[in-house]
Amino acid sequence: MGFLKQEVPVIDFETWSRGTRAEKIKPMAKHWAEVGFGTPIALHLFYLVKILLYIFVAALFALATKGIDGFGNISQWWSEPIVFEKVVLYTMLFEVVGFGCGFGPLNNRFFPPMGSIIYWLRPGTIRLPPWPDRVPLTKGDSRGPVDILLYGAFVVTLLVALFSNGTGPIPALDTDVGLLPTWQIVAVVVLLALAGLRDKVIFLAARGEVYGSFAVAFLFAGVDIIVAAKLVCMVIWMGAATSSSPDTSRSSSRR
Repeated sequence: MGFLKQEVPVIDFETWSRGTRAEKIKPMAKHWAEVGFGTPIALHLFYLVKILLYIFVAALFALATKGIDGFGNISQWWSEPIVFEKVVLYTMLFEVVGFGCGFGPLNNRFFPPMGSIIYWLRPGTIRLPPWPDRVPLTKGDSRGPVDILLYGAFVVTLLVALFSNGTGPIPALDTDVGLLPTWQIVAVVVLLALAGLRDKVIFLAARGEVYGSFAVAFLFAGVDIIVAAKLVCMVIWMGAATSSSPDTSRSSSRR
């Protein structure tokens, strides 16, 4: 495997081309199982750069908040509640725009390396409403102006929140910076829900079950925000840890 060159199966093409379909598949399947598609090292470094940029931009959004200053003072502001809020909303934006999961050449996306925002701002593309027969005004599988408006408004609202300042001192949370304005969190939750009811793929792409749950926790007041966020974390971790346990236990009992 080279830095820029893909590792391909080593075969005798003349012999391979005369084989049956099953004989042609065998070396390809073996190579895929052992190597994958022979990813050049440069592509892994591409993702490393993406992760570093994700962290860097998250810090920039934190520093865009009045009262939070300096890359060298991270130890003084990393635990500010508004920083946690912004990290959650920024990650939601990162995912729903298309830079998160499903991004880049390891997901067979090369030029462009993403879909999401390119796709969801185009009229006439396919959408998948979760309950078209139960939720009014959600039937249909073609993206229209309403869908584009909801998605665009959701992205813009996230950006507005990320550039916003805190609401001021909150003694219960031991912060002078405060939290994001409640109306911004409400707008994010409502727009995520509406866009998700029109197209469930947008909700899933935004990781609504995780970051949407955190956003709902941000609607509480005072220390209840921290308690609610911890409960969300616990439910997510317990769910991830136990979701496959029935099959695992059955497999163990067979052995």
